Amino acid sequence: MLSSASAKPAEGSAKPAERPAPALSAADVAGGAAGGTVGGASDAGDAVGDCFSIRAEADVMAVARGARQLAERLGFSQVRAYHLATATSELATNLAVHAGGGMVRLRVIEDPEDAARLGIELRVEDHGPGIADLGLAMTEGYSTRARLGCGLPGASRLMDAFQIDSAVDQGTRIRAIKWRQPAPGRPTPGTTGSAGTGSGATAPSGKAPRRRAPARRGP
Repeated sequence: MLSSASAKPAEGSAKPAERPAPALSAADVAGGAAGGTVGGASDAGDAVGDCFSIRAEADVMAVARGARQLAERLGFSQVRAYHLATATSELATNLAVHAGGGMVRLRVIEDPEDAARLGIELRVEDHGPGIADLGLAMTEGYSTRARLGCGLPGASRLMDAFQIDSAVDQGTRIRAIKWRQPAPGRPTPGTTGSAGTGSGATAPSGKAPRRRAPARRGP
């Protein structure tokens, strides 16, 4: 669940009016050099993006707020902006609670087949203990600690594309995408199944095999 903290105005003082951030267009992010296509999206450069170090609850709140505000600037609907912020909050909370901290990066990307269709890429990385059983972790309702939250399966459903890669003692990496508009005919995120787990990948000698959940690609 998302939480927010706001300063309480002094008694008798007028509450300042909130002004919405100006919306971004494809031209606003076209200044960066386009990279390769990964997971149905091309890199729109680093013209718009933020990197957050996650250690404590305040950091989780900051990155969730940053995700929502970036989505609103891009013209996301309120529902889709909330989906992104909720998934970001859940994944960032996992960093603080289970991994001893990590990094979250938000970046604007564009659809390689439609440059006017923008999205937000969410990358989460830690060097914590990793996930021993990725299939179990992606099971609906599973939690290693009694806490509220949608978990990895819920975060996966809220995004349009989701890929997780983890290994014991090597940490976890997640890449997910939320598009500004859903693809025609695509089920609303939150109603589809979560990604499953695949077979263990060959790991370098002396290292535990890394397990990866197959990418759930966006349109």
